Amino acid sequence: MAYSIAIKKQAQQALWEAMDWYEAQSAGLGAALSQEFYDYLQKLTENPHRFMVVFDPFRRMLLKKFPYQVVFAIDEKRQRVVVMALWHDRRDPEALKKLLRK
Repeated sequence: MAYSIAIKKQAQQALWEAMDWYEAQSAGLGAALSQEFYDYLQKLTENPHRFMVVFDPFRRMLLKKFPYQVVFAIDEKRQRVVVMALWHDRRDPEALKKLLRK
């Protein structure tokens, strides 16, 4: 059974900010990031359990072309994946923990 996807506001905002930054670096890069993000979300609908737990109950999926990870939780009751954050790999993991506790 496929899972549905819910994206928290903070994750969507992080995506928009990253897209703006990449687009300012080179035309088309922001759209490429967005495309990769949404393509990878499709993988989450198929089997979210295959991705590594980083902070229980949160898991992460690494993007391939961009230095970001999609941090998510699985809501088994609703058969839904909740995307909590789009997190740059060089950011402090302790700050991510604080964000996830909110």
